[in-house]
Amino acid sequence: MRVPIQRTTVPQSSPLIRAHGSHIMLDFTEWWMPPEEGAEAVMELVRAALREEGVREVHHKAVVLGTRGESPPGFTAVVLIDESHVTAHCYADRGWLALDVFTCGGASTARVAAAIEAGVRRLSPRAVLQQRASAPRFVHRVD
Repeated sequence: MRVPIQRTTVPQSSPLIRAHGSHIMLDFTEWWMPPEEGAEAVMELVRAALREEGVREVHHKAVVLGTRGESPPGFTAVVLIDESHVTAHCYADRGWLALDVFTCGGASTARVAAAIEAGVRRLSPRAVLQQRASAPRFVHRVD
């Protein structure tokens, strides 16, 4: 049984609505880097961007996929932070790299995402940012 997804639009100008966090998604194409090398490089640049912004890391892990044919070649990675996470997922055979930057503390999600985007461009100058999307998170009413 499929459960319908309920979508709600939050009016950004409403004085009664606030967001405690922000989520930025970056989708790249033309990311041609071997999975092992890409996983290590992306993990390093994400952790550096978080340190630069003063965000406390609580755990990180990267897993290279597809080495035994169980998955398409690529990697998945996560850096858990004290107030959310940054994730990366790569389909190496398609040249796709997707990153999610979600913070809900005092850190600037936009600055972290910008540093990660710049790092991706340094690592792979041919990479093309196909989409940069953002959404407020922990949206709540102020009474």
